[in-house]
Order: sequence, then C-alpha cells, then structure tokens
Amino acid sequence: MTSWSPDLEREGEITRRNLFENEVVRVDEVTFTPGASPGVHSHDVAGARYVLEGEILFQEADGRRWTKKAGEVYWEGTGITHYTKSVGAGRLVLIEVLLK
Repeated sequence: MTSWSPDLEREGEITRRNLFENEVVRVDEVTFTPGASPGVHSHDVAGARYVLEGEILFQEADGRRWTKKAGEVYWEGTGITHYTKSVGAGRLVLIEVLLK
C-alpha cells in the first residue's frame, strides 16, 4: 500500500443535495468548486457516479490513477481508500446513486 502524501487533504467547497431517496437507494447531486477535493477517504456505502459536468481525478492507495469526464460513469465500492479531486477548468458535478 502506498503512503499518502500529506498534501492530499480536503480543499475547496463541496456541496451535496439529495434528489431522491427510498428504502433501497439514495440519489444525490454533489458539486465541487474548481480544484476542490474531499481529501483521502473511503465510503461505507457503494454506488455509481455519473459525471454531469467537469472532470474528476481518482487515485487509489496502490497508485493507480484515472480521470472521468462529463458523460462518463464509474463505480465506487466500500472500504477502498482513495483520493478524488475536481481537475477540470470549471466546477465538477456528480450524480451519485448510492445503495443502502
């Protein structure tokens, strides 16, 4: 496992707005200001993310890195430590479909 750089901390503003929720799923719109990041983190709920606007950088603890742009979808499982950041010129907007 890779040691995380100390500069991979939370930065910028990230807002979350619930769009729908029932006993099975929660759908949120998550907006990052340009350059914003939640820092190194993991999730206790799995779900799909659709990039509505912008571009996101995703880095896993083993050093693998990839980006997704507007119109692309990716999956995040539970318990995987990773780092994400808005890397496009404008804001990043994700639609998260989280399983309960």
